[in-house]
Amino acid sequence: MPKAAATPASRIVTRTGSSTGSRLYDAFAHEGERTWTDAETRELLRRYLAEERIAQIAIGMSVDAKDVAARLTRLLLGASGPIANEHDAPRSGHGYTEDDRARIAAACRAGRPIKEIAAEHGRTQLAVGWQLLDGHVPTVPAHLRP
Repeated sequence: MPKAAATPASRIVTRTGSSTGSRLYDAFAHEGERTWTDAETRELLRRYLAEERIAQIAIGMSVDAKDVAARLTRLLLGASGPIANEHDAPRSGHGYTEDDRARIAAACRAGRPIKEIAAEHGRTQLAVGWQLLDGHVPTVPAHLRP
């Protein structure tokens, strides 16, 4: 039986690198957090104050919902360090019960740090922040109001 001809090696082309090896900006990548301008931050806060949910804000501003949630989590809930590290969140990806949501909201209203709330519930700071923000639990302090 004759040998089959060797298939030429495939070349994979991505949006995350150039032919020179330098990293390109990719608006769909979620490794790092988006850099926000002052004007964008004011618009973000204006929309949050108008009681828009994360998804509505993202669509209205043509940005990713995860970026919206991350920015608001840092601004309004004081999240610090890595906020989406799923390795530290054993319940990451699991649904929330109404009891979970109520306990998370109560802890936030009591002034507990988001990092502590997230650890207690086995979630990331981003996930807890997103739940709180979509429920409009955090208020916008006067110094951040547009």
